[in-house]
Amino acid sequence: MKMITLLPYFPHFLNKKFAVAYLIEEYKPILTLGAGDNISDLDFMNLADFKIVPKKVPVTLG
Repeated sequence: MKMITLLPYFPHFLNKKFAVAYLIEEYKPILTLGAGDNISDLDFMNLADFKIVPKKVPVTLG
C-alpha cells in the first residue's frame, strides 16, 4: 500500500481541537478517546485520555 502524505493548510481557528475542547467542557465525560490517522489530528488527540491510531499512518506519537 502506498502512503500519500497530505500537507493541509487551515486557519488556526478551523482546528478539531476547539470542537473537542468544547465537547469535553460541555459534557464532562468520565473518559475520552481520540482517534486519528494524520499528524493534523494530534492537537485534538492530545486532549483525550487515550489515543487510537492505526498501525501504518504518518503519525508519530513518541
